[in-house]
Amino acid sequence: MQDYYFISRQGKNNPSGRLYSKYKNQKSKHRKVQGLSEPSESKDKNYANRSIVQTPEVDESVSEAYKTALNRDCADWAEVCDKWKKTFHLRQRDLCNLSPLDFFQAWSKLSHAQASDFV
Repeated sequence: MQDYYFISRQGKNNPSGRLYSKYKNQKSKHRKVQGLSEPSESKDKNYANRSIVQTPEVDESVSEAYKTALNRDCADWAEVCDKWKKTFHLRQRDLCNLSPLDFFQAWSKLSHAQASDFV
């Protein structure tokens, strides 16, 4: 057992051994690969400049109608989930263009008790 991983019981030492070394090497290798594949900008800038996932194009008026229907009370939650999926690109656009408070007001179903079903 000591050959693979050793936990010192005599003080507060850092972990050591083959298992920890392998973990540390894999983690640093992963960081290097990530660093080479991305530009050297900050993570916040990368998040803002990232392209939105393309979805099948739906007519803008149909999407707006789905959004309006979502803001009204709907009895059938399965129908709400279906409309939620169809308005993905509208939410992505609003997320970039609106403040957080305005976004939550525009998409009021996010405050619903069953909103976790959307994820």
